[in-house]
Amino acid sequence: MNSTLPSKNAIVVISIGRDHHLQWSLPYLKYYCEKHNIFLEVITKSPWEFKITNEYNYNTFQKYLVYEYFNQYDRILRLDSDIIINPNSPNFFNNPPGKIYVSFEDVGNRTSQRLQEIKNIQQELGSVEEWNKGYFNSGVVLCDREHKSIFEINIDTIYDINLGPFKEQTLLNWKARHKNFPIINLGPSFNFTRIFEEPPFNLDRKKEAHIIHYAGPQNGKISKMEEDFNYFKKYIT
Repeated sequence: MNSTLPSKNAIVVISIGRDHHLQWSLPYLKYYCEKHNIFLEVITKSPWEFKITNEYNYNTFQKYLVYEYFNQYDRILRLDSDIIINPNSPNFFNNPPGKIYVSFEDVGNRTSQRLQEIKNIQQELGSVEEWNKGYFNSGVVLCDREHKSIFEINIDTIYDINLGPFKEQTLLNWKARHKNFPIINLGPSFNFTRIFEEPPFNLDRKKEAHIIHYAGPQNGKISKMEEDFNYFKKYIT
């Protein structure tokens, strides 16, 4: 990265087959990007076709489309479409470059399950030194062009690898660790999922979170997004 030139930052939203979330996520993303002079890219079409099985929706691997966008941007915040960003959130790109910023989810009631993911993928793809905790959610990831390689994928081989129940997410975790990139946990506020609404956490997602992520299948997802969307209206009107 040429330090004499201003950094070119972008939020890239992956929304393949999930355009129904954009009604609630896009307005605040546009506001946030305009406020902080950040480019916004929304990916709704893909050259890739993946299987959808009873076991797993392989379309989650569409997230790796972000790989090509590092050719034009220095830093990218990659987001799932089922998020709402608090319009009062700080500029995440003010975090120092050279690191991958995420939110760990091997916490609370999910600790043992996520730690098992770490163990299983190392058995499948090879061990990573000192990686026995620190498993991040892949729906909100901030990284630099130098980290581009973690999003490089051969889509013809993913079906042959035992990646466990959280395939795309677990593979990205392993790739980041295998490359030995520094990973910084920004905590629940950076990527507030249902995990942080369970004991021992007692955060009010509307008041505390910078990014609310309605991850995974859950009852009333759209109504929850609409409710929180309406809550934040007061900050932009």
